Amino acid sequence: MIADSEMRTAQALFDLQTIVADQQKLIDYLVRCCQSYHGALLAHDERLTAVEAR
Repeated sequence: MIADSEMRTAQALFDLQTIVADQQKLIDYLVRCCQSYHGALLAHDERLTAVEAR
């Protein structure tokens, strides 16, 4: 029979794994947002450079 403390430990480990997975999803989302924003800034800078070169 599984002891109550073992069940609580297993549940806590599962909860921790869920939290870590959710945080990783958030980090991945933020990375994509930053990359997109960086790409937009580069494109804007290239347009400004082209206008200034005229």
